[in-house]
Amino acid sequence: MSVSAAFGKFSVLVIRTDNLPAMTEFYRDTLGLEPKASGETFSAFHTGAGGELVLWNDAVKPFVPGFAGADLEAARTDLLKRGGEPTPIDEHPGGKHFYLTDPDGNTIAFSNG
Repeated sequence: MSVSAAFGKFSVLVIRTDNLPAMTEFYRDTLGLEPKASGETFSAFHTGAGGELVLWNDAVKPFVPGFAGADLEAARTDLLKRGGEPTPIDEHPGGKHFYLTDPDGNTIAFSNG
C-alpha cells in the first residue's frame, strides 16, 4: 500500500518547547535556520531541504512529525478506510490540520499549509 497523494509531503517536524525565545534564538542564530513564520506561541523555520521545523509551545507531544500540503478531507477519508482514527479537522496558525496517533501513541500531523 502506498502513501496517499492526499496526505501531502512528509516534511514537517514540530518540537514542543517551554522556552520559545531561547529555542528560537538557538535554531535561528546558532544553527542558522532561516525563519519562515512566527507568532506568540510558535516559530517556524525553513530546513534547507524543502521541509519545515516548527517550535511550538502548545504542541500535543514533544515531537510531532507532519505531512504538509494535505488535501485534508481526502486524507481523513483515506485514513478512515485504512483503519485509522484521525481527529476532526481544526484551525492552526498556518491553516487547518488534523492528527492521527500511531500504535505506539505517537502523534502525526496532517496540514493543508
